[in-house]
Amino acid sequence: MIARTVIRRCLRVLALALAVLVALAVVVAVAFRIQFTGAPEAWAKSTGNDALWLGHAWVDGRRTEQDVEKMAVRLRATGVKDVFVHAGPFEWDGALDPAKHPNAGNFLKWWREHLPGVRVSAWLGQAVKNGLDLDDPAARDRVLAGAKHIMELGFDGIHYNFEPIGDGDADFLELLDRTRPLTRLLSVSTPQIEPYPLMRLAARATLGHDKYWSHGFFRQVAERTDQVGVTPRMLVPRGRRFER
Repeated sequence: MIARTVIRRCLRVLALALAVLVALAVVVAVAFRIQFTGAPEAWAKSTGNDALWLGHAWVDGRRTEQDVEKMAVRLRATGVKDVFVHAGPFEWDGALDPAKHPNAGNFLKWWREHLPGVRVSAWLGQAVKNGLDLDDPAARDRVLAGAKHIMELGFDGIHYNFEPIGDGDADFLELLDRTRPLTRLLSVSTPQIEPYPLMRLAARATLGHDKYWSHGFFRQVAERTDQVGVTPRMLVPRGRRFER
């Protein structure tokens, strides 16, 4: 009889704990949904410092000067000030194969003739989960060699997109520090900042990698770069104040 009573109490506690977890999940889901309702805030508009991500065809020979001219017509009436052109990806060992962007020189020449006021950065990256190991010093050295090569081709800057980078990754910060002297403009794609306490840990436990970064690590990355592209794509220039 006592054993049954204990079991019933344990089941009640478990049921209560489960109900609390479900309620918290519902509250978080509703909070996220509310963020996408109502009238847009006054600041939720273009600041005239927008960016555009362009695919590999622009530097591998498939696009022509006529394509660049057509793109220029479309962009002149926008707030786009930066384009990130996919010139990689890096190999698994961190090397950057020049054969992946054989037409980069022509593309840059055409671009500057038709859109001299829009900066062009090389969009470089790779999967780092079961792929490129940025914890390996030799791999980082090869990444830096590729970055130096890209800048010698005449790009205005480098845009890194390594996914997923974990919160607090010191080797990634070192890579940014060592890339800084190689380029006039350094930008990087980042996850979102953890929106609510403990959500980063919960997402990591579910996905097996960080979906969010802590506010502190996001700031460390932002301080080392000129721009961050927060997923989903939103370009934030350096100097913008970051708040929770």
